[in-house]
Amino acid sequence: MKLLSYTIIGAFLLISCSGDSEEDLQDVPDNGGMPVSEVPLTFEKDISTLIEGRCSKCHGTTPRFGAPASAIFVTFDQVNANADRMLARMSNGTMPPASEGALSASFISAFEQWIDDGKLEK
Repeated sequence: MKLLSYTIIGAFLLISCSGDSEEDLQDVPDNGGMPVSEVPLTFEKDISTLIEGRCSKCHGTTPRFGAPASAIFVTFDQVNANADRMLARMSNGTMPPASEGALSASFISAFEQWIDDGKLEK
């Protein structure tokens, strides 16, 4: 009986630890079949949904769960002003916290492309 319990728990942990969550995959911008690198990304169309889905829980209008009061990432101006610092924290794995699960490579790549494209709002 213990072996069965351990097997079920192990399978659950393996499933819950996948690199890309369903949410991450759904939030990747749809560019009509064009490679992402050829289509300029905008905050309004592409990035705001990524931020809302993965960052707003802690960095929303009212910072929670230990996020500093100055780390609010809701509006274009807030994200634009902090984009380079946000990308550095995403890339080095310090954000989001491990308890929230790592960001997918496609999330980080889209955010980086948005910066490289000139941090367009619309």
